[in-house]
Amino acid sequence: SFLKEQIVYDLNVNSAQKSGQIHGSLVIEGLTINPIDCMIAGIAISNNQKLLTRDEHFERVEGLKVEKYW
Repeated sequence: SFLKEQIVYDLNVNSAQKSGQIHGSLVIEGLTINPIDCMIAGIAISNNQKLLTRDEHFERVEGLKVEKYW
């Protein structure tokens, strides 16, 4: 029942474009992260959502709201 109440955000055209921008910006800066993580960040930013994570590399993504847990 917990999972039924969760909102799932898809990778769509907007979030895919944002993901590509994120990946490209990080490559230029020499701060790459996994392309799948760029997609996760792009989905979160496109939907104005915070990302709950323990991975510190998400802090490299400009405009991404990150909530850490340990």
